Amino acid sequence: MKDIWERLSEGSSNSVYVSGMDAHLNGSKTTSIRDLTDKERSKKALKLPVDAGTRVSFIGYLGSYMCYKDSPENGMKGEVVNAKSANGAVTHHGGKVFVKFEDGRLRSVYAEHLQLSEVKEEKKLASFRVASLGDLTNFMKVAEGKLVHTSTKDLWSFDKGADGNFTVERLFDDNGEPLKV
Repeated sequence: MKDIWERLSEGSSNSVYVSGMDAHLNGSKTTSIRDLTDKERSKKALKLPVDAGTRVSFIGYLGSYMCYKDSPENGMKGEVVNAKSANGAVTHHGGKVFVKFEDGRLRSVYAEHLQLSEVKEEKKLASFRVASLGDLTNFMKVAEGKLVHTSTKDLWSFDKGADGNFTVERLFDDNGEPLKV
């Protein structure tokens, strides 16, 4: 097996020029030396203005770590928050965005050191069992055997089993297609 210096010196014979360092970095989060330049990083940076509640993550590299006394870890997620100002609530000032990170710390971070965070969808249950309908505090009974979830407005059915417990099942998926035919 070749060591890193041999691989770096070889480069690549692709039709589009890719440097040996680019080839070495393949497979990591950074796939090109060009991604490390200010120009490329600014393309991925958070665009201002940004709304409170927006999920963001910190982009950690040498330059971003040197800008802060207590910087978050690379990839740490947070939520943009409002701060009071003379003109009312603001989410950013002077190019810095106010973010409460997962570690519980509130920091003002330059927008170029933040990017939108991928939001993972919550997996929704298709069915579950309860001992009584009184246990369903987030549901409203709308008809015999039918429930509506109060926050998501999803339509659910319920049926009492032989053991006296209730089986509650979601009727439609997020696209409005029936879960059962």
